[in-house]
Amino acid sequence: MAKDKLIVLTDFDGTITKKDVCYLLLERYARFYWQGLDREWIEGKISTEDAYTELLKRIDIKKEEFDRFIDSVEIDENFKRFFIECKKNNVEVEVVSDGLDYYIKKILEREGLGDIHFHSNGLTFKGNEMILEFKKENHEVCQRKDNPCGFCKKTVVEEKKKAGYKIIFIGDGPSDRCPASEADVVFAKGFLKSYCEEKKIPFYEFNDFNDVLMGMKKLLKHGA
Repeated sequence: MAKDKLIVLTDFDGTITKKDVCYLLLERYARFYWQGLDREWIEGKISTEDAYTELLKRIDIKKEEFDRFIDSVEIDENFKRFFIECKKNNVEVEVVSDGLDYYIKKILEREGLGDIHFHSNGLTFKGNEMILEFKKENHEVCQRKDNPCGFCKKTVVEEKKKAGYKIIFIGDGPSDRCPASEADVVFAKGFLKSYCEEKKIPFYEFNDFNDVLMGMKKLLKHGA
């Protein structure tokens, strides 16, 4: 495997960050029962776009406070070491997220990781109003046909495979089902771990990026 053209595609929320940013936001600022809406999204009864639109319009938070909240979000302290090791071994790393570019960009730049390319949904502000943007052209490849992911990560997997890459995917949540089904190697925890077990998708279990780093070193040395 060490001779292959490799790329790591990693989820962001709950994978690079210690906790899902949207869930942290809801836990801190929501004054309504949002868990029911989240369950509908997990079960594929509503799309990511519908879920985000409904959730964010019911959270009263100004841009300045939102920025302060983002500054409090912690990342896995092992991720930087993992990223540096990948660069040393000419393994590319990109982030694929069904989250929002506004906070992903800020967090990566804060951590000195602003050169990592990422794919996600969009969020801008008009004053204090949140404006959501979704790349609907990639919904066609999503496994959740009726209620798709906002940004389906499978799109990037397919693009990279066509470019000749072997895909190492790392994730933990419901939006990781699509890419995990197509990747060559999967590192999984949480919801994704249970999904891989159910669908009999081979995977390496991890708790944090130290586990992934150890697993990657073995893959690079011995092959998949």
